[in-house]
Amino acid sequence: MLTVSKPNVMSKRKYHEHQTFRQFDIMALLVGTFAVSSFILIQKLYLTPGEVPAICIALYTMIIAASLIAIVYYLKVKLIISVNPKYLKYQYFPIHYKKQRVELSEIKSCKVVQTSLQAEYSGWAISYGVGTKQFSVSGKNGIEIELKNGNVIFLGSKNPEELKMILDNLK
Repeated sequence: MLTVSKPNVMSKRKYHEHQTFRQFDIMALLVGTFAVSSFILIQKLYLTPGEVPAICIALYTMIIAASLIAIVYYLKVKLIISVNPKYLKYQYFPIHYKKQRVELSEIKSCKVVQTSLQAEYSGWAISYGVGTKQFSVSGKNGIEIELKNGNVIFLGSKNPEELKMILDNLK
């Protein structure tokens, strides 16, 4: 889901984007893993005569729990980006419970970048390095923001050109 609000006369917000995770191939893989593991565990516990080894029960229980946690995480994850005349705000929920603020006066430069397909599917769309933060939910386009203190923030966006234009006009 993506919502981009256009600025109006009454609002100080110049840009707003709300993204949720919707890569159905990964979700299908997780749901399939959950379903197959649940079926095998139920079959071993209730339909197979004899004693089932405890390690087998533990293994399938851990697979079920991990896939269920991943499914819930992917359903809850969202990236919110907003810009007002003073701040760029972003929130990658559930990692950030509060919006992170960057003063526009602290932005040295920003550019539109396109990440590789490999980067789009690696990790949980979060990357931390020395002085670098990367947050992306959907797509491989985004904006790389270099701050005056040398830190770099990458925010995935469905409208990186519009976001860059607004940031350039406000800073």
